[in-house]
Amino acid sequence: MRPIHYIYLFLLAPVLVFGQDAAKYNAFEARFMEAYAQSQYAHSIAIIDSALLALETEPGRQGWKDSLSWSFTGSKMVLQYNLGQYEAVQATLMAAKSQVERLDQGKKGLHLAEWLGLRAKLYLAENNFEQATAKQLEAKAIFEQLKLEATPQYITLINNIAVVYLKQAKYDLAADFFRQSIALERKHNDAKGEPYARSLYNVMAIEEKAGQYTKAEQTANLILKIMEEVGRENEFYLKIMIAKGGVLERKEAFAKAKEVYLTALALAKSKQYDQLIPSITFNLGKACMAEQDYLAAETYYKAALGQTKGMMRQTVLSSLLKLYIVQEDYQQAENYLEQYRAEVAAVFAPKTVKYIQSLKYVARLEIAKGDFDAAEAAILQHLELNSTQEKRFDLDQLAGLDINYFLDLGELSKILFIAKDLEGKRYQESKAPASLKRLLTIDSLYAETLAKEREMAQLEQDRLRSLKVSSATYQRLMKWAHLDQQAAEQLLAISEKDKSTLLLESQNERIAYSKKLLPKNEQEKEQGIKKQYRQILKAYRSTEEKAKKDSLLVLLNDQIWEMEEHKRHLFKQYPDYVDYKFGHKRLQLKQLQKDLGPKRAAIEYFLTDSSCFVFYLDHQELRYVEQKINAKELAQELMDLQRMLLSYKQVLSGNEEVFLNYSQKAHQLYQLLLAPVLQNPKSTVKQLLIIPDKELAYIPFESLLMLPAKETDNYNSLAYLIKRYAISYSFSLELWQHNQNTSFQENNGQMLAMAANYQEGDTISLNNKRSQLTPLKLAEEEVKKLATLFEGRFLFGQDAQEERFIKESKKYRFIHLAMHGLMNREKPSLSGLAFTPDSDSLEDGFLQAIEILNLDLKADLVVLSACETAYGEFQVGNGTASLATAFINAGVPALLVSLWQVDDAATSVIMQDFYQQLEAGLSKSEALRQAKLNYLAANKGPMAHPAFWSPFILMGNDKKLNLPPSNPFLPFAIGGIMLSAGGAFLLRQKRKNRSKEKAA
Repeated sequence: MRPIHYIYLFLLAPVLVFGQDAAKYNAFEARFMEAYAQSQYAHSIAIIDSALLALETEPGRQGWKDSLSWSFTGSKMVLQYNLGQYEAVQATLMAAKSQVERLDQGKKGLHLAEWLGLRAKLYLAENNFEQATAKQLEAKAIFEQLKLEATPQYITLINNIAVVYLKQAKYDLAADFFRQSIALERKHNDAKGEPYARSLYNVMAIEEKAGQYTKAEQTANLILKIMEEVGRENEFYLKIMIAKGGVLERKEAFAKAKEVYLTALALAKSKQYDQLIPSITFNLGKACMAEQDYLAAETYYKAALGQTKGMMRQTVLSSLLKLYIVQEDYQQAENYLEQYRAEVAAVFAPKTVKYIQSLKYVARLEIAKGDFDAAEAAILQHLELNSTQEKRFDLDQLAGLDINYFLDLGELSKILFIAKDLEGKRYQESKAPASLKRLLTIDSLYAETLAKEREMAQLEQDRLRSLKVSSATYQRLMKWAHLDQQAAEQLLAISEKDKSTLLLESQNERIAYSKKLLPKNEQEKEQGIKKQYRQILKAYRSTEEKAKKDSLLVLLNDQIWEMEEHKRHLFKQYPDYVDYKFGHKRLQLKQLQKDLGPKRAAIEYFLTDSSCFVFYLDHQELRYVEQKINAKELAQELMDLQRMLLSYKQVLSGNEEVFLNYSQKAHQLYQLLLAPVLQNPKSTVKQLLIIPDKELAYIPFESLLMLPAKETDNYNSLAYLIKRYAISYSFSLELWQHNQNTSFQENNGQMLAMAANYQEGDTISLNNKRSQLTPLKLAEEEVKKLATLFEGRFLFGQDAQEERFIKESKKYRFIHLAMHGLMNREKPSLSGLAFTPDSDSLEDGFLQAIEILNLDLKADLVVLSACETAYGEFQVGNGTASLATAFINAGVPALLVSLWQVDDAATSVIMQDFYQQLEAGLSKSEALRQAKLNYLAANKGPMAHPAFWSPFILMGNDKKLNLPPSNPFLPFAIGGIMLSAGGAFLLRQKRKNRSKEKAA
């Protein structure tokens, strides 16, 4: 039911005009509102009919009676419309046409505009969006001609136009009109008052509808702040608290949602807002249900059911139905379903969303009971009623279905998910190929609806959340395609879906700029808007002070709106740019094989809960194997290997058990991850491109063992993968192809090297705690040596400041940074590099990942020697949330990074050799491989352990750099080019106490 203030738009103003009769008709109004508030809709309509009957015998001018009659008639039609009584509205509306003409004296006046608005709503009910929009725009033109843009009726009309676009899932246009209403509120009303807050509520609703939950939560906080500032902790304030709780549930923050609901419940009781208590109680039940606290959920649900009526009661009934389905109490479920459907059918027509929703519950219950035919019938009826086309549906003929022809995309998504459950059950029982085909089609359509809903998401958090849901869908699709014995190319295409979506968009944006698909001034505007947003977001996430956080929230919302407005502008004015940036082409296998060439093979991984799919691709063939796994056990195995590789204390002990544990684990993982596709290696293949998935991104594959260790083996003689192949990494094949085909960028061909300087006692804030910055004594010496060997800029001490780096970094071909790297595991975007502290600088000395995104780098290679620069939480569509990923987003095609803190002595030797091999003409991965092999040949005992040489990995472009001839003394002086902060720390600790383990 629409909020009660919509009724007031028709009812209040006319009553206030007619002085001596105001009391009489105010009494009708009061009775109507009381009945409406108690969900007595039939009685509400009867009261209006009584008022209209009284008007017929009322003495006085016809114009007076027409005006008041139209007011009551309009309120009646709004109520009938909300109840789905469209034929009654149509009859009343047509009968009132002559009355409207008399009121407007035959001209296009206010009453005609209102009449057109109602006519548009009827077209909307008939799913005739074209006519609905036409009538609305006609009404809009009348309001504007009469210069009534400041009236509540006009602002409501703008909101209703947005609703039509929302019904078509055109979130972009819907948001545009919702924002217009906000602009009108700002211009003509108090932008800080309740009307403005109510307009913001519409925006919040569309953000939640579009799956933009982070934005919706921010908007809810802003509305609450506005209401608090004007001292209006009223019913609307409580409704926003309830809505915020719902958004938190969508984000799966159930504990936080319960806190919000409990606070709202206490406020409702203290202010005696009894009509809201059932809603809050019900939402507490939902949060408990999500946490699988079924007893508490049942208690809250039944309490709410006893307190409510009308549509709220229907919602509670449907929730009790779902609760009993989960608990397999089908008799109780049947009972509540029967009550629910009876109440829905009594109020809503078949084409209304509420009626369509009821069919979902029928399907769910029938699936649970095992009556699959009845479930299918309900699903097909749901599809037919939700469709804008008059057609019959068949689960065998859904392939190629156009999802744009549905009234409610969210409902389509939900029924497809239920249809997937149905066919999954059928397949489990019968193993019928027909069910498998349907599963493939249904889940493909479901993934398409998710992608459509994600199109309008601006914030990275919302897009990542959507990609996470999509990932589960692609895992199912991989299973179905494998069982259906589809071609390997089809399965690889599924594996690639959404693997690096966000990274590819940032790459595409830069290429589109270079192709001049967007004018220079528009490029600068787009980057300026994003930069401003990131700066505000950084400040917002970094502060804990409530007043400051609230002020930043207002700025953040304004900046988000500006981003969205500019995005819409780009969609309209520069479609070629938009297509290039956001368009993800289908995997072109032949071209990819050509780009790999005869010497390189790609190995891509796709993990599900029970399978590890391993794809092998070279210039001639594509094949894959499925390895049965337990995902949790595999994750533990990978973490065990990682701990073995970074536990320097145990490695240096020389304990034989350490050798045996490592060699067994490294060969065991080789057998699982690589042996199935490398059993008969081609002699021409010398390089491997690894595309990891999830926890596989945390280990260096070069340290895996092709053969089990023999009794006579030591760390030097083990059969490491690197002894056969040069290895590089990427987050997807498509991303690698982008990076590999990126020509050398426009830069000065020189190196920028910086070594931070810290004093004893220097700290930096991380997670609201102060982290110590240990002095790095060897970093400055290293940069000084580099300055004698290369052209470029070499900064240390007080010159190695963040402000200087931001200003100069975009000029250089090579970038080397030697400083502390700090990981923020709670908020990865706030991880960063600690430059030399400077209290006089405008910058804080801590270059965070969110700020790196603002850099426009032209470097061909960046070496990040800070700790764990390739390590971070794995994010579907964005690789690992690491500093390395931030630099990729900033335009760097190739990075040399570390997976953990490294030893400085090993670094010195390996990096000296790395640059020497690059100069000799090897590719980056070949140069790194040869440098590591040379290190292995030169070191004995524990120092040959992979802990010392395997953390360095190459990501991205693997082309030769074509370095100019070096200084003849280069091979002897370059040692330490990638001296890491972690390594320097470790060396000092070993000098003090060889048994002290490295800091995490």
